[in-house]
Amino acid sequence: MTASLIEELKKVKDGRTKQGQRHPLWFVLCIFRSEKVAARAFLSIPEPN
Repeated sequence: MTASLIEELKKVKDGRTKQGQRHPLWFVLCIFRSEKVAARAFLSIPEPN
C-alpha cells in the first residue's frame, strides 16, 4: 500500500467507543482493504481443466 492511502485512511473519523479501540481505525481499514485486494486476486485465477 502506498503512503498516500495510509494518510487518507488516518483522516477517517473513528466513531467507536474507547472500549472498542484495540487497534487504530486506519490500521483496521488497511487490513480490510488488503483482504479485499487478496480476495479479488484469488477469485480471478482461472481453475485448471
